[in-house]
Amino acid sequence: MEPSLARSTAFLNRVWNTAVFWTWIFNALRLASGILLIPLLYRFLSEPDLDMYSLFFVLTGFLFTFDQMFSVTIARNVGYAMQGITDIQAQGIATVEEKGSGPNEELLGQLLSSTKRVYRYMALGILVLLGIGGTLLLLPNFPQTSSPTVARIAWIITIISACLELYTGYWLVFLRGVNQIVVSARLSTLIFSIKLLLSVALLLSGAGLLAVPISTLITGILQRLLARTYLLRLLPKNVREDSSRDGELIRAIWPNTWRTGLILLSINLMMTAFGKLITWKWGLGAFYPYHFSYQILYAVCMNMAAVWTVVKWPIICQLRAVNDHVGVQRIVWPRIWLQLLTFVVMSAGFIIFGPPVLKWIAPEKALLPRIWLVILAVYAFLEMHYIFWTTLIATENRIPSLWAVVFTNIASVIVAALLMEYTSLGIGSFVVGPLVCGLVVNFWFWPKMGAETLRTRWFPFMLRRTALME
Repeated sequence: MEPSLARSTAFLNRVWNTAVFWTWIFNALRLASGILLIPLLYRFLSEPDLDMYSLFFVLTGFLFTFDQMFSVTIARNVGYAMQGITDIQAQGIATVEEKGSGPNEELLGQLLSSTKRVYRYMALGILVLLGIGGTLLLLPNFPQTSSPTVARIAWIITIISACLELYTGYWLVFLRGVNQIVVSARLSTLIFSIKLLLSVALLLSGAGLLAVPISTLITGILQRLLARTYLLRLLPKNVREDSSRDGELIRAIWPNTWRTGLILLSINLMMTAFGKLITWKWGLGAFYPYHFSYQILYAVCMNMAAVWTVVKWPIICQLRAVNDHVGVQRIVWPRIWLQLLTFVVMSAGFIIFGPPVLKWIAPEKALLPRIWLVILAVYAFLEMHYIFWTTLIATENRIPSLWAVVFTNIASVIVAALLMEYTSLGIGSFVVGPLVCGLVVNFWFWPKMGAETLRTRWFPFMLRRTALME
């Protein structure tokens, strides 16, 4: 084999086996789903059916909040067990004295059982929430669709598929926890690809409102079969599911779970309040420039940039369990710089090319004015940086940033409302308000504290790979 061909093959193999590559592919598919699926929905669904689909989408969004509340804490504790800790704690880590002690197989089996039970409870919660609350909310809308019978069937399938998708997700959570990030990312990419293709095919075949619910149901079943098979194959061979401590472990997981949930809820409420304030002040049609700009900078630029660090959290949790601060520093340093630089490049590209491209596609639509896009990008950059450090602190199984984040989000709403009412900033109030509130504490304090948990200081550490305190 030619040396150049061998090098190219080795490079491609290395890329193929990296979690960064597969996570980027997954995020690209999410973007593609918006590009491919939404135009087809607009083309093939009537306006009442499109409204009904939108309501389905909003209501099933609760399952992602439920999943995020538990998945982060569970994956973190699975990572500790892989490193050999004797038990998990509600706060802090029960550390091991030496590296290389091997996984705690008994604890892994207990965590597998308790995780399964947690996700079963969440699936039942979604069933009640959507089956009763969602149905009552949608009852007046069914007769207004093109086919009330089809709409009702689509809603029933949506409820079942949402429960199944949430419940089977715990296999993927466990895969990430045992540091099988590449496998988990590949499975997520495969499942999402099939879901997207099925949705498109069903829409083209005339399934209408049934298309997305049916594809979600099929991929929910596929997710369970694939993720379970791979997890059981990749777990340490002596791990056996053990339900003897389900209640005890769930109680240990709960303290950080509700804290994570409250942070997520405060973010959701902040964005909802922004939308209400903007539409109250300037009417319908005034919110979308802010919302679209925010989504591109956060859902695309930030998520793509964060891939560099997301894939390393399981191994960081394991190094935390043995107090290997130098090891964590060596992993974190290049990753955080790659994350920051990737965001700068992507957000700069969006700010430069986004407005003219959008004007070409839809001349009547607009983003935020470019000055506000720049300031919003600065805010997103600072927020991404502090979120990284608070996540790093959370690998110690504690969330000291809870109330600072919640109060900052509440204050952001108040400050933005005051700026809107008493200044000439206009919609820029909702860019300046959160930035000012974040600068008070979050954007500088948590990077400082996060670096101290690694036995270093933020500024010296950012300049060089390791910088342990004397």
